[in-house]
Amino acid sequence: MKKIVLTGGPGSGKTSMLLALENRGEFIVRESATDWIRYQQACGISCPWEKKDFQLHIIKLQKQREQRIASKTDRVFLDRGCHDGLAYEKPETPLYNTLVETSRSSYYDLVFLIEPLDFTEKTVIRRENRSEAQKLSKKVEAVYKAAGYKPIKIQNGS
Repeated sequence: MKKIVLTGGPGSGKTSMLLALENRGEFIVRESATDWIRYQQACGISCPWEKKDFQLHIIKLQKQREQRIASKTDRVFLDRGCHDGLAYEKPETPLYNTLVETSRSSYYDLVFLIEPLDFTEKTVIRRENRSEAQKLSKKVEAVYKAAGYKPIKIQNGS
């Protein structure tokens, strides 16, 4: 099975691209962070990203989803991979080391880095502005490079 990650900063269009791929018959794995945030907010926690173990929940959900991919699937497109959480966590925290160890057991065949759009809309889930989204995009790229990947950049556009 070929595992292909679409990654990048918040609001770059990753999910829209994945939905287009799904509409063309491709198998996709949805973004874990968005779903975890929605679930937590439905449980009455308005800012789940403020919890110290937030990224740990996301990487666990991501790994769970990746493990559930049917072995007969030829290829799958993932809305972010396990390494993404490292860009959102401070390196000096104990959780960062846990995320590093957890992400090491994940392997991807291709990583596409979707470049930031010219705008970023804040939502109840996406709290970053354009400047923050651009910084996160660079951090995500650095995280994947540090893990030995060579992200292929996709320019924003229609």
